[in-house]
Amino acid sequence: MSPAAPLPCDYNAILTTRTFPFLVWDGVGIPTPPGLIGMVAVPHTVTGSPFGTNFVRVERLSGPGGSPVATIANSARFLVAGKLIDFTPPTAAITAPVAGDVLGSVTVNATGADEPKGSGLASLKIMLDDVTTLASGATSPASAAWDTTTVPNGPHTLKAIATDVAGNVGTSAVVTVNVNNPVLVTVPNVVGQLQAAAAAAITAAHLVPAINTANDAVVPAGVVISQAPAGGASAVTGSTVTLLISLGPAVAPVGPSAVFITTDSATQGTWQGVYGADGYSLANGPASLPAYAAVTLSGQAPFTWVAATADVRALQRPGLTDRFAATWFSVTTFNIDVNLTDGLTHQVATYGLDWDSTRRAQRIDVLDATSGALLDTRTLTAFNAGKYLVWNLRGHVTLRVTRTAGDTSAISGLFFGAAGAVPPPPVAATAAFVRIDTATQGTWKG
Repeated sequence: MSPAAPLPCDYNAILTTRTFPFLVWDGVGIPTPPGLIGMVAVPHTVTGSPFGTNFVRVERLSGPGGSPVATIANSARFLVAGKLIDFTPPTAAITAPVAGDVLGSVTVNATGADEPKGSGLASLKIMLDDVTTLASGATSPASAAWDTTTVPNGPHTLKAIATDVAGNVGTSAVVTVNVNNPVLVTVPNVVGQLQAAAAAAITAAHLVPAINTANDAVVPAGVVISQAPAGGASAVTGSTVTLLISLGPAVAPVGPSAVFITTDSATQGTWQGVYGADGYSLANGPASLPAYAAVTLSGQAPFTWVAATADVRALQRPGLTDRFAATWFSVTTFNIDVNLTDGLTHQVATYGLDWDSTRRAQRIDVLDATSGALLDTRTLTAFNAGKYLVWNLRGHVTLRVTRTAGDTSAISGLFFGAAGAVPPPPVAATAAFVRIDTATQGTWKG
């Protein structure tokens, strides 16, 4: 006998396994047959096409979990309007962070999705090291704030796990991150230690020493006066500990000085081998200054009495035997600024010459060029035969030459250093006419 005509029915089945049971009765307008179909404990089998005309057959099994051995009953045929069979796992992915170093609070993001005609996403979890669940929910995306300070520094894994309604599980690719949180260490106390030992102790604690210095009237030079951060404090590895190292007691700054040595009226113009071993500057003549000295004149005018003479009062030309008589002069006052830049004391001499009279008199004041303080003062009179005034000078000074009698003040030369070989004068540019040539014309080659 043929089965009865199909009855209208909306029959949804979710197939998660190929073993019994896997059907759920969901008849629309048709009550569930009592005692058989729809009972959870009764296995069911669909025979026929998943879509279209179907019927349900109830079978007797050989035992729990066994094989069918007999058909107990068949249902009438019915139309299956929708039947969902899902064996495909959903996809999952960690979208943040990417592999690499992380520290502090890190936002971990994940996504999950089932196939378009699948059973749908049921859950999405974010797992840390396959042990700790950072986030769990039924929707995508998922996000978690991960406090990386709760785990040891080093590599850790992040993974997303998605499960669909059918129970299929999808797992993301593993993202490996390296937790690299700062490590706190105790700062060693190095106050009172020598600089080298203190720096070594700071370095051994995985910290970086930075050195500042200061004068201290009590703490010996080279010893740590203080440190920041202080000993016993906590600091992040690789951070800086600043050490203040003593320079010892402060030394008063050395200013300019002038100590008068002598007046020399015997040498006259024969200065080579007696003065100027380091350098010289001659009025209206050559100059060869030492590297440690800078000389600037102001308020003076140059004048040459005699360009060449054998008079021993006249100064020798450097490296030569001939002499000349010249001067820097002023009817009032002029200055010779002498800056000795190496911080050392040097012998400096002036040569005064009253060449054309016996009336001149002048005062030479040695001043601190910065403050104007008077360091020494000398009076020069009766210098028609020529006189040297010799000092030991240090620093930046001004020699102020003031006329006190006669027509003008007069200084003929300035000399650095004592006895010794005199530096040669700088080579001057020269020009010497040779001849006029009217024969070669344009044939110049050769």
